[in-house]
Amino acid sequence: MKNKIFLFICCVTFLCSSCYEDKGNYDYKNLSKIEVEKFLKEDGTSINVNSSMSVTIGGMVSVRPVLTIVNERPNMNFNYTWTFKDQIIGTDETLSWKSDILGSGAVLLDIEDIENGTHFITAFYLTVGEPYQAEGFLILSEKDGIPCLSLLKGIYYDDVSDYELLTGLYQKENGKSLPNDVFKLHEHFCKGSYGSQIMAVCKTDLVDINAYTFKEAMRAETIFSGEVPQISDVMFMQWLDLVTDKDGCLYQRRKTTNELFHSQRFLSQPMMFKGETLKNIRIIPDDFSSYRNFLLLYDNHKKRYLVISDLVGTNWSASSDVTTIGKIEEANYSGDEWPEKFTPLNNMKECNVIHTGFFRDNRNTYVNWFFSIFEKNSNYYYQKFMIERAYTSDGTFKTSVNEGQEGKVPALFGNIFNEKSIIAVLEYSEGYGLDSSHPYTFVSSGNSLYLYDIDNLDEDISFKKLLDFDSPVTALDTSCPGGNYLGVGLENGEFYVLRMNQAKNHCEDQDYLVRWHVPAGELGKIKSVRYKTDGNGTQF
Repeated sequence: MKNKIFLFICCVTFLCSSCYEDKGNYDYKNLSKIEVEKFLKEDGTSINVNSSMSVTIGGMVSVRPVLTIVNERPNMNFNYTWTFKDQIIGTDETLSWKSDILGSGAVLLDIEDIENGTHFITAFYLTVGEPYQAEGFLILSEKDGIPCLSLLKGIYYDDVSDYELLTGLYQKENGKSLPNDVFKLHEHFCKGSYGSQIMAVCKTDLVDINAYTFKEAMRAETIFSGEVPQISDVMFMQWLDLVTDKDGCLYQRRKTTNELFHSQRFLSQPMMFKGETLKNIRIIPDDFSSYRNFLLLYDNHKKRYLVISDLVGTNWSASSDVTTIGKIEEANYSGDEWPEKFTPLNNMKECNVIHTGFFRDNRNTYVNWFFSIFEKNSNYYYQKFMIERAYTSDGTFKTSVNEGQEGKVPALFGNIFNEKSIIAVLEYSEGYGLDSSHPYTFVSSGNSLYLYDIDNLDEDISFKKLLDFDSPVTALDTSCPGGNYLGVGLENGEFYVLRMNQAKNHCEDQDYLVRWHVPAGELGKIKSVRYKTDGNGTQF
């Protein structure tokens, strides 16, 4: 659509740049000609002719054309007409319009030379979005005993502009509060949409929220075929949606289309594997864009990793009659047998897996990298491995594990880790260029946050304190596109946006690390954080 409008603008500009109404006898060769060099915005920046700008509805569109006049006459006078979506939005040289029309299109500027009726038309492209059609950190907090959903607006590739905090948006837009047992935020997507939906995950409910309006879209009772279980976690993918209950049993919904956020209902019976009901399942968050059509699970009952398919058809064809959605298999090594010094992922019986997280490698779209920390015989170890889809001769869904690494975690981890510690792997670690790559894992310990450089796993210097805060860390978010920023929420309501590019070289350097800070008192105790990508995240 945007390309079509751009072509329309170019055609209009070309065809109409010198059309006129003849009001008398003139030497047409000497007629004045007006060209618009650019449009100057109120903040001093500018946009070029035929380029674009965006605002949210209610925002001001303030631009002034910078004119070049050929064959200029003394005391020239002009009429100005600005139109958007066939409506006149201004008649002065400077457009100052409080946007009240949703959508995208060309803003046409018609400049009329009053003396001879000549019209000169030019344009730029404008998108007027929903009130909260913006990216930034979604923050779930609790203030005065009431759950609060807020948005800290900020662009992930902009290291200069101010952030804007919009508090209590769910309560403001719906006239009520979220359920008191809400504990987590989850963002999910659908094909063909550059937006997303926000799911407030509660122990007894799911509240799905329009990410652009913050209006409630649905509740759990509408998507479960039976009683809603006691919820412990969720993962909504492209074709398969999963919910775990308080016992770690896994419930599934197989969608009939990936072009809607919701279709079909969750089955009332928990999932089984090899004739047994799965339980004590831990969902490991992942990226499902491009060809990463699977999810890693940890079976804490059987002490093994499982892989579940989110793939329509097979690896060979989406139209295949072979159904792979929801197919489960144990994590298997790509070779004949697991490496000698690598604990098999399908047999972790002597291990207590503490945390497993993923990070993305843009060099191979079929691959997901994973990093885990586990305890064995009172010692702490790491595993680093990748899983990719395997192309099998029968066309069925298979994955394989390869490039496995394992070793001891630096001793400092054992000194600072406790039952309240939060561990998070920076999901998008590619940065911009090799010099800014940052595959980090973070571990909180009370008021302190530690960084583990997982490119240098076996070096003690790779695990070090990143920053101290004035209150215990209660939430971490590592989902910002590009991995540029880390969101850190504190018990006292403070929220920090920390720079991640070269963070390992700036440990305890608050001036460098802190990109933005929300002081205590505005949010309340922070419970969960998730970066709202506004279309810059998962794409199917």
